[in-house]
Amino acid sequence: AATLVSSLENASRDEVAEALLRKWLKYYKTDLVSENLRIKDYKIERVKAWDGYCPTKDKNITKFIVEVDFSVQLVVVLYSPWNAGSGEDGPNNWIYHKGGFASVSEANGVYTLGWEGIPPCSG
Repeated sequence: AATLVSSLENASRDEVAEALLRKWLKYYKTDLVSENLRIKDYKIERVKAWDGYCPTKDKNITKFIVEVDFSVQLVVVLYSPWNAGSGEDGPNNWIYHKGGFASVSEANGVYTLGWEGIPPCSG
């Protein structure tokens, strides 16, 4: 999960989600992750917030769902966890169009990105 302290008060939900996704992907370009998880590069293709909000147990947290589509260029191709699930193999160790659903939660000015797999609520 990526967390971002809000400096995005006037940003749209799409912009907040894209900033979180970018931060999450940048982390995987660092030496903080094992080589088989590390990526050389990434491209964000699409971030689209769903209409509506998802109910949360904690009434102080706002949560919405976004659909994402991105591509990653792997450092290690063989047995990489990035290969699993969605995406299309491409040249030069790229996996194109990895997609899925993420949630963005906000509490006290801090946004957090989480992965949902399938949308847990409808818009």
